[in-house]
Amino acid sequence: MADKKYVVAARVETDNKDCIVVEEGSMIMATHRVVYGPATKEKCEDWKRRNCK
Repeated sequence: MADKKYVVAARVETDNKDCIVVEEGSMIMATHRVVYGPATKEKCEDWKRRNCK
């Protein structure tokens, strides 16, 4: 079985605020856009910690 891939999404029209980590292909609210990924969950969480406010 392949590892699941994840993405980081941030609120639209912000500088990476209100980030969330979700599974790739998941439906996300229209208020968010993908800013990183797909990658492993660990890499997404690390990117979120370093880049999101």
